[in-house]
Amino acid sequence: MFQTICSIFLLYILTLLIPAFGFADDEKHTEVSHVSLGANGELRVDNRPFLPIFVWAQPVRNFDFLISLGINTFMGEGAERRAAKEFLDEARARGAWGIIHAQEKKWQLKSHPALLCWMFGDEPDMPARGTDGQQLDTPRTLPEEIVKRYQALKAVDKDHPVYLNLTASFYEQFARYDDETYRRYCQATDIVGYDLYPVTGWGRPEWVPLIGKATRKLGDLAGPRVPVWAILECTTKLRWVSNEKLNRIDRPQGARDFELRSMVWQAIVNGAKGIGYFPHRWEPYKPAEISEELQVEMKRTNRQLTELAPVILSPDASEQVKCEVMDGNPVDVLTKEYQGRIYFFAVNNDFKSVRVRFTLPPGIKASEAHIYEEQQKIIVQNGVIEDTLGELGVRIYWFDR
Repeated sequence: MFQTICSIFLLYILTLLIPAFGFADDEKHTEVSHVSLGANGELRVDNRPFLPIFVWAQPVRNFDFLISLGINTFMGEGAERRAAKEFLDEARARGAWGIIHAQEKKWQLKSHPALLCWMFGDEPDMPARGTDGQQLDTPRTLPEEIVKRYQALKAVDKDHPVYLNLTASFYEQFARYDDETYRRYCQATDIVGYDLYPVTGWGRPEWVPLIGKATRKLGDLAGPRVPVWAILECTTKLRWVSNEKLNRIDRPQGARDFELRSMVWQAIVNGAKGIGYFPHRWEPYKPAEISEELQVEMKRTNRQLTELAPVILSPDASEQVKCEVMDGNPVDVLTKEYQGRIYFFAVNNDFKSVRVRFTLPPGIKASEAHIYEEQQKIIVQNGVIEDTLGELGVRIYWFDR
């Protein structure tokens, strides 16, 4: 008990000393940072691991609100005609980071203290259109063109990685081109990502469990050299699904809190090294409209991502916890070992509660496990934990080796 109280007190002190974004105040963006990729695919800023929690194409007037939800990075300048430098300046003033388009006229910003990385144009794998406006069978920007842009940028800036965002058409359910095409896209960049919005993009909440599978698939195509980021929905409405449809599927404000939480942790457990959000709303258009329910969940989930970033970005444990589901769909599990402590993350991919049995790696002598941010412990008997995970439920367990 005394050891637990001391650990909690130490964690409290650290949260006072270290701001949410992982750097002390006097170290934030005071000079040009060197940004690189680590051995585990993690982003490293001046050789320290960093987990970007970003949002897509937002005006400066929304920065403070989004930072309050746990956002630490803003991707895509140009909203409300703000110049790239002003965009980065405003991010820096708030201790946040910026990702801007890798256009030649902007290369002069390579030394800006708030520049985290560059990005190519969004979704180059969307179909090209002919002069008659009809879709063609080829992408609007071929991988070979991305390679040329990558090489030109790297000739002037080797201190910042480049991000490429794709549609989800690499995944068999949405397949538009073959795997080899997507491998070439992955080979043309430092970091690759995708966007998939089951609820507000497709009106199909039953597709929420696809996030983990899609993340894993893109990771397989990218290989170990190129990390994967995922962009997820947090809006109340997109252009493709009507209000009538959202009401009919009982999602009048977009995805529910447990769905967003599941999507985030599905992506993490399946290898994502960065999490992005798309908050834009249509009809009427607003650059960000996030339900109160999702605001609460984003604060919780993003805080946990930030607190656990050193764990998430560390190497996978050499031996993984094994999971047996007794009455439902498979559960995704990821095991990490960090500073003498074992963590494992479990995500239920079923829309009902499931009973699970976790088998710990041989040699683990723990008699109980903690559940992260829950005031309870769970008994370990003969190296086995039995538990129940709720609908699309997420649990994070830890114990000392």
